[in-house]
Amino acid sequence: MRKELMAIGMAIMLVMTFMPTSVAQAPELPDPGITPDSTFYGLDVALDRISLLIASFRGPQVHALKGLEIAQERLAEARAMAERGKFEAMARAEQEHGKALGRVKADIRAIEHVNATKEAELEVELERECAKHRERVEEFRSELKVKIEIEGNVTPEQQALIDSILSNLEGRLGEVEIEIRNEKAKTKVKIQHQTNKSEEEINIEVREIERRKGLVKMSERALEQIEDAMEEIAKMQAIVEETNITEPAVLALIEQAQARLDQAQTAFEQGNYGEAFGQAVAAERLAENAEWRIEKMEEIEEMLEKIREEIEERRAETEERMEEVVRERLRERERVREQEQTGETPTATPTLTPTPSPSPTGANETEGRGG
Repeated sequence: MRKELMAIGMAIMLVMTFMPTSVAQAPELPDPGITPDSTFYGLDVALDRISLLIASFRGPQVHALKGLEIAQERLAEARAMAERGKFEAMARAEQEHGKALGRVKADIRAIEHVNATKEAELEVELERECAKHRERVEEFRSELKVKIEIEGNVTPEQQALIDSILSNLEGRLGEVEIEIRNEKAKTKVKIQHQTNKSEEEINIEVREIERRKGLVKMSERALEQIEDAMEEIAKMQAIVEETNITEPAVLALIEQAQARLDQAQTAFEQGNYGEAFGQAVAAERLAENAEWRIEKMEEIEEMLEKIREEIEERRAETEERMEEVVRERLRERERVREQEQTGETPTATPTLTPTPSPSPTGANETEGRGG
């Protein structure tokens, strides 16, 4: 019985030990490469500055795109440091991220073209890449907040540092987005002077440029993400209702997901599309986490059922052997009694003893070591 209980306990511990606190769905970020906790990080930063210098010879737009590329790498570094709990190093990555975006902001003001429509195209291309970076920033912020919310293993000082880092990420990118909007407004005026088109005609033309360049507005992405989160939460609520799940951890995750979704919808209604997108991402991650836990609970139950079946099989084999031993001993006693009655000298025969059956999977080695 001791071995049986140990096998079941080991099975549960094995699965629960590797149960994550969040579903890993990494945003589209580059490999962080050398991170701020490395002694070679200064060299990595210096090499990026050289690549920026080379890009500057091709004009401010190319230089700005290179700056956004480096900002993405810095965001990937911050994310890697957050996963390892190295928040001081994460802060350094954020500082370098801010410097990269500061250069991008300066480049936006420097973009000029004799053809105002072409200038608008260059600005839309930058706006598109900024929108992609916004999604990555919001997803990182949401992932980190969900991780802290579930694990709750940071000190007040670390939480304050994390809040500052996330605020700076948001603020720096917001400054770039504002700069792009301002420059686009100026460019529309230039187009009007060059073409004598009406404001409505120019807006239609710029929207067509945005469509052609693949710019997806954050409002559209936020709405799409809210719909994805709603679908995932509805699916989990249906599963819980159909299977009558009462596991507190699962129910708590679904409740947290719904709360985040409510916040996303409120932010969307207020026109705060970046916040709406981030909250919707967090809602979907929490719901996916609940789904993962349900799947692992089912795996545990299947594992336990196999262990129970194996234990029952071993018990049946042992009982059968014991019965065989008892029958053999009874036959031996009968034979000895008959020999005594006929005056023959009783002869001893080997006595069968039950052979210990193998332990259920995973328990025999532990029992051998622990007694």
